[in-house]
Amino acid sequence: MPNRCIIVLTEKDFSSNDPMIQHIKKVDLMSGNVINSGEEEIIVNLAAATNDSELGQFIRDWTNSNPDDIKNPVLAEALRYYKSSPKGVHEMYTKWEEAQHEDRINFVSVMLERFSPEEIADKMGWDNNYIKALKSEIDSKKESN
Repeated sequence: MPNRCIIVLTEKDFSSNDPMIQHIKKVDLMSGNVINSGEEEIIVNLAAATNDSELGQFIRDWTNSNPDDIKNPVLAEALRYYKSSPKGVHEMYTKWEEAQHEDRINFVSVMLERFSPEEIADKMGWDNNYIKALKSEIDSKKESN
């Protein structure tokens, strides 16, 4: 089986232990043996208290919104680009709009299972024509699949 490692950055401590990092592997609950499935997960807790280790510095850099205070030069330059340069700001705004649109498509798709487009528009306070346009886009995606 191929090796696959998923790295998750989380803003909340889901285990209440406050570790900076957790390494998750599959375990056979009956025997307690670790299963070598080729899959593992590393969870980096961005809400954890940090220390002076490289991981602690990474967490502080990752959660810092000021590029001038970030020690990692690659991360600092990327953040500076997306926050300060007109092209980077435009790219970020475009990506944000695309993500928001995709979220609304998914939301309306689920809502259409129970409500008409008019009911959704009324419940959400959105324009009826906007909901109809989203429904048309949803229908087009279904037809192409």
